[in-house]
Amino acid sequence: KALNDTHGHTAGDHFLRAIAGAVRSQMRAADTAARYGGEEISFILPRTTVVEAHAVAERARREIAGLRVEEAGQLLSVTASFGVASHPDGGAETAEDLVRLADRALYRAKRAGKNRVELYWADESGPQRALIPPPIAVNDR
Repeated sequence: KALNDTHGHTAGDHFLRAIAGAVRSQMRAADTAARYGGEEISFILPRTTVVEAHAVAERARREIAGLRVEEAGQLLSVTASFGVASHPDGGAETAEDLVRLADRALYRAKRAGKNRVELYWADESGPQRALIPPPIAVNDR
C-alpha cells in the first residue's frame, strides 16, 4: 500500500509481478501460491513440515528483499513478512483456522519489526501460541 501511495499503482503492479517470480522460484510443482487480499500471498505447501515451510518462506523473503524495480528513474525495493502455520501439527482443524493462525503469526512478524518470518504452532502443554524462531543472520539490503 505504501509503495502504491508513494510511487503509484504502476510501480505496485511491477513489484507484484517481480514478487510472483521470486515466490515461484522457491516453489515445488506440488506447491501453490496465490494473492490473498491486496498485498498478501498465501502458500499451500503439501507434505511439508512447519520447519520446511519456514525455510521456504525465509528463502522467498530474502528473494523479495533483493528485488530492485526501476520506476521513473528511481530504483525501488520492498520487504516482506511471513506468517507460517501448519496442519495438523499446528492445531488448525479447518482451512479457516489455518489462515487465521498464519495471519496471527504474520502480525507477530510485523510487530517484531517486519521483514521476517514467524511460526505459529500448538504448544503441547496447552493453548496455542505463536513462537519466535531464533534470529537468522542474513545480509538484507
